[in-house]
Amino acid sequence: MRSAAPANGLASWTFARRPGKHNIIPPPSPKATAGTTAVPVKPRAAPPARYNFAFGGGKGVSVATQTVRLHRWDELALEKVTEMISRKIVTGEREMVAQVYLKKGALVPTHSHESEQMTYVLQGALKFLINGEEITVREGEVLHIPSWIEHQAEALDDTFELDLFSPIRQDWLDHTDTYFHRQ
Repeated sequence: MRSAAPANGLASWTFARRPGKHNIIPPPSPKATAGTTAVPVKPRAAPPARYNFAFGGGKGVSVATQTVRLHRWDELALEKVTEMISRKIVTGEREMVAQVYLKKGALVPTHSHESEQMTYVLQGALKFLINGEEITVREGEVLHIPSWIEHQAEALDDTFELDLFSPIRQDWLDHTDTYFHRQ
């Protein structure tokens, strides 16, 4: 990826080259970058020239030493966490995503974890309690929770949401997430 400034110097554009594609990305607006810091990124080595593209249920493609996998939500088992909460999980090496279903009134007790969390509400609404402050997250909104921040959530309606975590929540995978069952 490289940046170039036009002769008039009014803006910078990023040119991203991907196999078979050239993408021109306009500079972000000042509002979009407020409070962020630019970090230089070193270009990565080119990927191997040969790929095998064979996707299907549970099938993967090996690229170098890594495997690319396609997951289908409708083929994953729904895990019942409590009478009020169910989820489906897809995990990689360092991140995971979960579809979470909460019935109106469901409560996720106060807890914290190493993982950064992004909660994207697709339907319904969740009321979070973080540092004594209530934050309501509705359809189309995303809440970012940094590592080790204590938080609690309550479903204000029947809610369908996506939770993204990095690193992965090992307690969810090995079922040691006992905070769900605290009274």
